[in-house]
Amino acid sequence: MKDYNISFNKHCPCIQKDCPIKNNCVLCVSNHLKHKRHIPECMQDLIRQEIVNLSQKVELKVSDERPTKEYWEEFDKEKFIKESLNKHRVKKET
Repeated sequence: MKDYNISFNKHCPCIQKDCPIKNNCVLCVSNHLKHKRHIPECMQDLIRQEIVNLSQKVELKVSDERPTKEYWEEFDKEKFIKESLNKHRVKKET
């Protein structure tokens, strides 16, 4: 993984090995905050079991819908990295 001179983490716990911004905490968290689809993988273990327990109390089902290897194979990683870096630079300048 390239660090892009932004917060490179050699000990990143993310299990999404094919994510183009894995190990880049600043870009990762920034993207997750912007899209609001889910929290970063590294933070999910902190709350996963609590969510499962709570969902059972209200009779809801919980499914694991994390990206698969096939998803990452079709994902436009270069475009994603360029967009992420541009957003980060704009945010940093303001």
